[in-house]
Amino acid sequence: MIDFLKQEINNVKSDFCDVRFETYEGTRIIISESGVEEASLNSFSGGAVRVLNNGGLAFSSFNSPGKLKDILKTSQSSANVLGLKNKIDITRYNPVINSIKTKYKIDPFSISLEEKVNLCNTYANILKGNSKIRSVKVRYLDFRKKKYYVNSEGSEIEIEF
Repeated sequence: MIDFLKQEINNVKSDFCDVRFETYEGTRIIISESGVEEASLNSFSGGAVRVLNNGGLAFSSFNSPGKLKDILKTSQSSANVLGLKNKIDITRYNPVINSIKTKYKIDPFSISLEEKVNLCNTYANILKGNSKIRSVKVRYLDFRKKKYYVNSEGSEIEIEF
């Protein structure tokens, strides 16, 4: 993904440009006395673009990486239209290149939804077996996010947790 974002940002002619993109995938399970209320796998993605040129700043958001080229083109045009025809000095930084990933003892995504539901049912049944407990609701949630950042100054940051 970083290489794709870098490739797309290199086509933008501006004083500064950056792209942020993130993906999310997760599992959600809810079990009560009556049984499984929810067992779902969810995912979504989205990103944002900023383009600064001649004092004009444009911002756009997008959901699909396939639309990034068009979004960058539109943002570049918007920044040009909004431009003051005066160059704005922005603070320049040395590029940051980093990749950070969470290390798991057991990757939750290596376990099937069925196994997770069975484990939650096991705990719900243990709780239901205790006469002192009147109401049972077991909730399980796991997720993985991947965040990407690139800019026209050469920064490339990837975070997975």
